[in-house]
Amino acid sequence: MIIQTYLFHMSNYIQIKTTVGELFAIPITASTKPEIPEDLLKGWQNIANIVAEVTNVPAALIMRLHPKDIEVYVTSNTPGNPYSLGAKEQLSLGLYCEETIGRGDMTYIHDALDHEYWHNNPDIRFGMTSYLGLPIRWPDGEFFGTICILDGEPIELSGPLGELLRSCQSEIERSLSDLTEKARFKALAEEQEISLLEAHHSIKNHLNMLANIIQVKMINEQDEQYDHNATLEDILKRISIISEVHDIVSLSKSKFVNVNDLIKSISEMLILSSTDKEIKLQMKLHEVHVCQRVLFLSGVLVSELIVNSIKHAFDKCPCPTISISVTSRCPDRFSILYKDNGCGITESHVSNSNKIGNRIINSIPKQFDGYVQSSFVDGVEYNFAMNKRCFSCSACISATYQSR
Repeated sequence: MIIQTYLFHMSNYIQIKTTVGELFAIPITASTKPEIPEDLLKGWQNIANIVAEVTNVPAALIMRLHPKDIEVYVTSNTPGNPYSLGAKEQLSLGLYCEETIGRGDMTYIHDALDHEYWHNNPDIRFGMTSYLGLPIRWPDGEFFGTICILDGEPIELSGPLGELLRSCQSEIERSLSDLTEKARFKALAEEQEISLLEAHHSIKNHLNMLANIIQVKMINEQDEQYDHNATLEDILKRISIISEVHDIVSLSKSKFVNVNDLIKSISEMLILSSTDKEIKLQMKLHEVHVCQRVLFLSGVLVSELIVNSIKHAFDKCPCPTISISVTSRCPDRFSILYKDNGCGITESHVSNSNKIGNRIINSIPKQFDGYVQSSFVDGVEYNFAMNKRCFSCSACISATYQSR
């Protein structure tokens, strides 16, 4: 049975309708696919020349499918070949190659003049009335085009002829697979390089934060009651937090990381290092994946809260407890709820914008279009809400682009 296909054009695929009423979509080469390099084109040219010579036909072609037309991408260098390199035909005109793509398999037309379906086929004006073709696909199933042979005399289909064309189809598809893998590895290498630069940037920012803290401590050093050991211990804890953040980021194979892994690790590390206090840690963590920049600063935020609680909240508390919960009620945002049952904070302390801890707690959510709500009755309670993405790192930019 001959199936005539009609193609309607859409953004990244072509919709095909057959005369028997079947309607389905054909994915075509996306704009994100790699370009075909010159050396690969030369190899394809050799394939077309060999096929034409072995089968003794005037034309062996590799066709490339576009949204609105189909292009002669490779044409054999053979006498009597009427197809010029780069020539295009509009789709929906009943081309042989449309039939091949619609079938998704080999199409053989012994003599187009024997079937009224092909009477308006543009190839007939070149005298090409016999056709044998196979589709060419990218590894993900998108159609690149076809490989085909054409003649003005009926092509006699035999086992070896079909096998020859299928071998050429396999070789071309293998080369597309290799090309895709090379492009993927190149993109990964570039992405890792960008991630490394972002990691260095995060480290630099956190070290700058440490430098500011040290400067504040140095000013306080004039006080006779100043505790040098406590200052060094504070700085060492913050450096350990930086290390912990980057360990989790470096081990992650995803652009977006579960923020709970970091919060759990940092919380347990800080509380275990608090040797003079036995603090109960309560955690209710729902899986929330955030970009690496949000992850990093969320770790800074939680560590600052825990350090403050350990240092200032529990001197007179018989059963010190820290509670942390992470939730996400919508796709793009998440919340961190932090509580302790300590002595609370005075209004003057909260309003003191010169305190480095206050600056950290108030500034981080704002960087991600967020906010913080606080309460200081029976301890402290902070409720942070912010975006899961920063929309400035490579992962966020890539994800935003792909969602369009």
